[in-house]
Amino acid sequence: MANQAAGGYIKYDALTQKYSLPKEHAMVLVDENSTVYSMGGFQATSAYFRETPKIIEAFRTGKGLSWADHDPELYQGSERFYKPVYIANLLSSWIPSLDAGKVEEKLKRGGAFVADVGCGHGLTTIMMAKAYPSCKFVGYDNHTPSIEEQDS
Repeated sequence: MANQAAGGYIKYDALTQKYSLPKEHAMVLVDENSTVYSMGGFQATSAYFRETPKIIEAFRTGKGLSWADHDPELYQGSERFYKPVYIANLLSSWIPSLDAGKVEEKLKRGGAFVADVGCGHGLTTIMMAKAYPSCKFVGYDNHTPSIEEQDS
């Protein structure tokens, strides 16, 4: 802890002899609702390191590596990494900006059918379905374990 305090990553109060994490550091490391939360990125990156032999073989043979062949931590880490950004932007700015607001107008009117292709665990599909309940949203993903994860 003293090393981390000396590096400025955490604070140390000599009077109370306690360590604390500055708010701006907590936003990155522990606040899963922060748009700068990065722990999912570290989780996904660690999956790549475990996959080094698979990646080398894919390059050596030219056969590639299917999304389904990745370490499960990649899928979970990707969702954790992107979730706060989706929550902050999907409904408030991304959808309203599509086709000068026409997409959002149609969703608000209802009756639209939306296919979320490559939906992963279905986070964005569920968000849109809750926001526009009079429309139909279907998530598709070729990675069966991600779909099964959502069903559980």
